[in-house]
Amino acid sequence: MLHERNAHSFEAMYVCKNKNKSNFRGVKVAAAEYSNQSVSRAFEVLRCFDIARRPLYISAIAAMTGLPVPTAFRFVRVLEHEGIVEKLDSGAYRPSLALLRLGFATLDSMDLVQFADTRLKALAEDTMETVNLGVLDRLDVRYLIRMRNADLVTADIRVGSLLPSASTSMGKLLLAYLPEPELEARLDRLDYSKARGVNAIRTSGKLHTELQEIRERGWSYQDEELEYGLRSIAAPVRNHHGTVIAAINIAVPASRWSIVELVDKFLGQLVDCGNQISRDIGFNRAFDNDTLLHRGSGITSSSAGAATETVQELGGTAE
Repeated sequence: MLHERNAHSFEAMYVCKNKNKSNFRGVKVAAAEYSNQSVSRAFEVLRCFDIARRPLYISAIAAMTGLPVPTAFRFVRVLEHEGIVEKLDSGAYRPSLALLRLGFATLDSMDLVQFADTRLKALAEDTMETVNLGVLDRLDVRYLIRMRNADLVTADIRVGSLLPSASTSMGKLLLAYLPEPELEARLDRLDYSKARGVNAIRTSGKLHTELQEIRERGWSYQDEELEYGLRSIAAPVRNHHGTVIAAINIAVPASRWSIVELVDKFLGQLVDCGNQISRDIGFNRAFDNDTLLHRGSGITSSSAGAATETVQELGGTAE
């Protein structure tokens, strides 16, 4: 899927009838008038490489798509500008590594849902609680899998739902593992008004501090931050490079579980499930659960006292 910035480029760049043919910067025009045709033609150009399986010159792309040579040239220039294709010394073009990475991302997502589904079903059956899997989608976390316990009536969340990353356990964990420049860019754009919970984070400074703590201990929690009466803990899922690409969580009613009880009862199982999914999709450096549970937190799944101390240090509520 193309990034939003790329999509706008296809809709608004290089589609004007500029008399200066050497000016390929283009000017903005009404996106609605050109968006469908422009995006379709861009994909027609990309499909040429799939058919030919070799670098192509502009003339060949024009012949394969039926586009006039100047039009084909404009679309190839847009794709080159966006890093989707690259120009060789010979003058021919080929798909770039960025496009290859997009393909791998698609495969990762397909494998992720396929393998995580089985693991999360087992976790849901074992814990008898609601379990979820989510990924970052710009400033929010998008739910890809949701297995809901009927007792969890506080949140109307479905597969495909988008929730504010700063007030969810999965969202905070995913933010914590972003590269610093990307994290800073997102923090500047976060909207803290969406959260309705009594303990919701309201400032970037406080969120930044909590994200650093999440990185140190390797898991996250939310204590009535998204909504009143809802608590959850989250653990990471890693791809074959070791990059955190998703998160899983266990969500419970606050009326039945304190944060301390939730961590003490389920954190070990949750982290283990995340590790299993990671291995299923190609991650081959297994984490030791005890290391994860101790790292930066002094907590184990069998130590309620340490859990209480950790949660209180982080500003949580140990009921």
